[in-house]
Amino acid sequence: MSKTVSLEAHKLRKAAQRGFREWRRLFPGPPDLDENTRIQDLPDPLLLHLCEDIPQSRVLIYDLLMGAYGLGSGYDFESQAPEQIGALLDPFFLITDQIRFDCLRRLDWAYPSPASVLPLIELVLQIRHRISLDFLGTPELKPAHPAYSLLKKPGLLEQAVFLRRLLPEAVKEFRERIQKKES
Repeated sequence: MSKTVSLEAHKLRKAAQRGFREWRRLFPGPPDLDENTRIQDLPDPLLLHLCEDIPQSRVLIYDLLMGAYGLGSGYDFESQAPEQIGALLDPFFLITDQIRFDCLRRLDWAYPSPASVLPLIELVLQIRHRISLDFLGTPELKPAHPAYSLLKKPGLLEQAVFLRRLLPEAVKEFRERIQKKES
């Protein structure tokens, strides 16, 4: 007897297969990257690579977006028409933010982002046409972080700017933590 599969579940699975194709090639092994994979499920080395501000990490995020949207490879991102590139930039920046916010969470510097509970492919597909408020918010810095006292009853904009200023330091510390684990 054949198994009934919803059209939505099928679309998510196919989008995940296309979107994670290059990720699987470059980072083989567990965990399985599929339609249920959340940012918080990504292994530390992959998350670190995606957090780095280098061309290779940008291409992987382009590949996720373009694959999930059925637009081809991330390596072809810059050859897209200007209006297509423009339509991909908001999702690119929003996904990049969410990945970097998870780096802050793993360092125990910030609480999880509201968007972190959703599967990554679902997030990617949601933001293609509309941007959820979950993406516009930033996670809160934890009171245990040494810089927390510098935030004196911050507004949302100040919190967002402050967190983004912590990112280079966070990526550096995250890299050092991973290197210690590996040695």
